[in-house]
Amino acid sequence: MHECLNGHETFGRLDRELQDKLVDQFERLINAEAKVLSQGTDERGKTVYKPSFDRFDIVLVSFIGVGHLMNQPHYAVVWDAPAHSSNLSVFPLSSKVKHRKYGIGPIDTLPAEDTAIMINQLTSVSRRSIIEPVKKRTPAGRLVNVSLTVKQQRQVLALFHETLLKQPTLRSVIEKELGNHIPFGLSEDNRSDLDVPVSYGLHQSLLLYQLPWSKTMKAIPIQALEMPFGERRKLVRDLLSRDPLHQAEAERAIALKEAGQTAAEAAISRIS
Repeated sequence: MHECLNGHETFGRLDRELQDKLVDQFERLINAEAKVLSQGTDERGKTVYKPSFDRFDIVLVSFIGVGHLMNQPHYAVVWDAPAHSSNLSVFPLSSKVKHRKYGIGPIDTLPAEDTAIMINQLTSVSRRSIIEPVKKRTPAGRLVNVSLTVKQQRQVLALFHETLLKQPTLRSVIEKELGNHIPFGLSEDNRSDLDVPVSYGLHQSLLLYQLPWSKTMKAIPIQALEMPFGERRKLVRDLLSRDPLHQAEAERAIALKEAGQTAAEAAISRIS
């Protein structure tokens, strides 16, 4: 026969550390649910929750049951906070940077020398779980919400688009998605975008792409050049290299290929 245990007996069989954690979690859950949200109405009479939050604001959140490490108060970055919703989406933060890719540096007023954004743990939390927004005083003495810097915002957007939306980097697009087309006339601006995830498209003799934080499309001229796959791969790798010598060699090779192909096409045209 199976032994039937009531809730008290089951709890009593747990070790003391786990009991304390469960009690703490339960108390925080009760306190959060008892919290009264401040609210008003907009011009259409719809409920608006206060305070308002902007994307990239830093908040202290009472996470409850979100994985082993996050089952406790923790700082987080606001991702989405609709004024009419009692929930908001946040990315938890950690002072333990295990992978440099996710490190976004120190955050204003927080004690950690470096910060990792837990990009794979986008979480919906109740506004009741917000312990407080992190604030600071401006030189004029005004109290304002602490937010990520512009550089940090771009890092988070790039991580979001690459990790969660699975967008390819510009480098990957050029290496794998252009078929027999080769870019030429790469500017320094284009080169600075190589390792950023992009949305992209092809239009006539242009590769058009857009960065996660911009509404402006950028363009790279491309041209179809017939050559073996292995030769193209090496040429593109050298072209996208950080070594100026490799870049120059690749550009010269592309110019020769282009001239040879143009001459061949002209000869065929004369014959026909």
